[in-house]
Amino acid sequence: MLLSGACSANFSRLYNGLAECQSACSESIVDLGDFDISQSSGDSLNCRLWHVSAATVAPSQHCGHASGEPPCA
Repeated sequence: MLLSGACSANFSRLYNGLAECQSACSESIVDLGDFDISQSSGDSLNCRLWHVSAATVAPSQHCGHASGEPPCA
């Protein structure tokens, strides 16, 4: 939901709706557990959450990262 709101173009390019996004997040992207603000790199939900949060303030700098581009790859 955060990605669709903060980075709608990236969301639409990657997923065909919220259900597909939720499925990808639960099945193919690693969840490191409790969120920690130091997790701003690495291929994980945690990194993507960090960057989608930052994208709410600076979308051009963080939407790619929140969508799985480096450093969240």
